[in-house]
Amino acid sequence: HPPDPPRAKYNLNELSHDTAVGLIQFALDSGVQVAEVFVDTVGPAEKYEAKLRQRFPGLEVTVRPKADGLFPVVSAASICAKVARDRAVKHWKFVEDLEDIDRDYGSGYPNGLMRTPSRTLRPPPRCSPTSPGLRPGDSPTASSMSAACGPWPSCDRP
Repeated sequence: HPPDPPRAKYNLNELSHDTAVGLIQFALDSGVQVAEVFVDTVGPAEKYEAKLRQRFPGLEVTVRPKADGLFPVVSAASICAKVARDRAVKHWKFVEDLEDIDRDYGSGYPNGLMRTPSRTLRPPPRCSPTSPGLRPGDSPTASSMSAACGPWPSCDRP
């Protein structure tokens, strides 16, 4: 039989870029009045920002490395995404027959649920970037937010 045709090269950076474009387009198509977009970079920030600006010329686009430490809105979105990802992984329905699987495997991120031989470690509680423990002008990160305040109701609800 003839050899398979070569596969098109598609890396994780391209997948991430295409996903961000899809999310922005979905928001616009849904009637959300988007004026600004803040993105944590995947790959070179300048190229990614230029790509998004070309695709969405009417939007103010900011792409920076470590954007979650620079912009509170990105910090909040990052935490909500992590909580949603943890919840999705926790309730994942496997196609394979895995009767006796230990469901405490986490999402693979540092603050995810982790198993150790002696105990289960859980991530610290999440909180709002406007909580009393943070001062105006602070750039909260997941760790500073969890250290500064209590549970974040908008993300901790089941």
